[in-house]
Amino acid sequence: MLFVSYILIGVLAGFLSGLLGIGGGTVLVPGLLTVFAHTGIPNQLQMHLATSTALASIIFSSLVAVYQQQRSFSINWCLFRQLAPGMIFGIVMGALIALILSTQTLKLLFSLFLFSIAFKIFFNKNKVERKETIYLTPLKKWAIGISIGAISGLLGIGGALLPYRFFYV
Repeated sequence: MLFVSYILIGVLAGFLSGLLGIGGGTVLVPGLLTVFAHTGIPNQLQMHLATSTALASIIFSSLVAVYQQQRSFSINWCLFRQLAPGMIFGIVMGALIALILSTQTLKLLFSLFLFSIAFKIFFNKNKVERKETIYLTPLKKWAIGISIGAISGLLGIGGALLPYRFFYV
């Protein structure tokens, strides 16, 4: 039965990611937490295990997404190369901070993150979005990369939806 639960969580995460454009981690982490709560995994390890597992699964979904996006030449590799060092540093930093925090604190932070995403979606639904890229200095790119990586590493989510607010006015 446990195997079926994991399969259903993965299918739901993949389906909602494709349908709504949300990251799989936003479904995987709560789904895994629910399963872990009923499997005897100690409470103090549940959130850490859920975020780590979600991060590991993102490796594979990201590779597929990059392949598909590259086929349509939709990736700005120059910008990626500029953000990547900061993101790598931020991911390591976020993961290390997650090890220090309690499960309750991580659950609270994850809940606040999901609430902020829902708030953004609800209140920005009728706004016309401009695709005007703002100029970013190298220092700002490092700061943005570190922020994206730290949030991703801390909460076990992909960073794809985070940069949107940074790059478009």
